[in-house]
Amino acid sequence: MIMIKIVVDSSCDTKKLKNTESILYERVPLTIRVGETEYVDDDSIDVTAMLDDIATKTKRSSTACPSPDAWLKSYQGADELYVFTITSNLSGSYSSAVLAKDMLLEQNPNVKIHVFDTLSAGPEISLLVEKTVELISANNSFEEIVSAINRYSSNTKLLFMLYNLDALISNGRLPKIAGFATSILGISMLGAASEEGTLKPLHKVRGTAKGLRLILSEMISDHFEGGKVIISHVYNESIALAVKETILKQFPGCPIQIMETGGLCGYYASKDGFLIGYETN
Repeated sequence: MIMIKIVVDSSCDTKKLKNTESILYERVPLTIRVGETEYVDDDSIDVTAMLDDIATKTKRSSTACPSPDAWLKSYQGADELYVFTITSNLSGSYSSAVLAKDMLLEQNPNVKIHVFDTLSAGPEISLLVEKTVELISANNSFEEIVSAINRYSSNTKLLFMLYNLDALISNGRLPKIAGFATSILGISMLGAASEEGTLKPLHKVRGTAKGLRLILSEMISDHFEGGKVIISHVYNESIALAVKETILKQFPGCPIQIMETGGLCGYYASKDGFLIGYETN
């Protein structure tokens, strides 16, 4: 029996696969360092404690991608591997995963493995994972699945609403000027993952109602027509439900999932922030 495995880094908020016992799944953790404390972004991470630690504002924080050895360990025991990483424009995770792929193929040239640079993070990666499961379950070949995911990824998007940009700015992911209004004026920022896999500010937003209108408007401008949606949030289920309700008013029957972020997305999105991955046409 061929052993098939999906491997992601912890920028993907999907903790486990649903109803797919025949497909192996593993999240390879990134690490968040706050002062001298390291938070390993596995299933046991205490995101609340990490955010409280960061909120003291007296400790420098940073992130580190998985080592090639960590990736290589996750690849063991499978005949086919589909690997998804956070965008290579924000992390070295993709490069590390590819290096591990090369090491694996030196050990076992018969393994089939593809590493996808998702050019995104969070719930958009979850969409790619779910599509991969669907294609595997339909008995597509390895080559067919890789090709199909590459096509599918051109029709998935990511939006995010952030109320605190400190982590993104301090780690060089956004310019300092982008955070001025959010920190001084209490204005949130609506942004998107660009086609190049960078973070692209779209709107400065004051008020929840305006934010919800802008989110739906951006989705529709991206040719969203009621496809699958995944919302991940940093302890802000109420706003996630409000986003869901807003979408359903326009697109009744739209399949929408809500989940909490893991440590990495929680670190960058900060408390109350949320991300939306969605299919487009």
